[in-house]
Amino acid sequence: MLTLLPAFMLAGCEQITLDGEDENSAEHGTIHWHLCPQPSSSDALVVPAVVSFETEKNPDGTKLALLQCWEFTYAVPSVPSLETASLIPWGDPAESFQFDTKGAYHQPPHTPPAVSLIVFTSGEGTMTIPGTGQKWRGSGGDILIAADTDGSQEMDWKAGTRVVDFSFWGLDAIPSHKVVPAR
Repeated sequence: MLTLLPAFMLAGCEQITLDGEDENSAEHGTIHWHLCPQPSSSDALVVPAVVSFETEKNPDGTKLALLQCWEFTYAVPSVPSLETASLIPWGDPAESFQFDTKGAYHQPPHTPPAVSLIVFTSGEGTMTIPGTGQKWRGSGGDILIAADTDGSQEMDWKAGTRVVDFSFWGLDAIPSHKVVPAR
């Protein structure tokens, strides 16, 4: 799960690049970005999620985090009096925070809440899963879910990024969904 730390607790980050699907770098090799497919219907939404499994462990004993794509079917495809809006019901968040980054920084692995729903309102960020090489990038308008991880994922944030993080106490807060293959 991804919970952000106050800026004074974070170290500076290296240059990050967010454009392009795959990149080649003499220093880092080929970077394969985790990309989710389009929804299977107009009544669905596909969201990237970082999750962990009890059976897969990192060398330090923490659960191995993996990026997946989750497809949610709208519970209310057309909200009354807002017919062009659709609805996916989430439970009551335990906490919510808005983070405005003043400068770029690297967020190291950290202890997360059980579930986070992270909404990018502006800016850009990259998540890296150590041990798997998986990467995901987000920018204004993107959503990311983090569920039941030991916090092995890392984030690099560009200056001017704004995210809202809604955290939940348990996995039961996650609406019904199915895992779909990444692109």
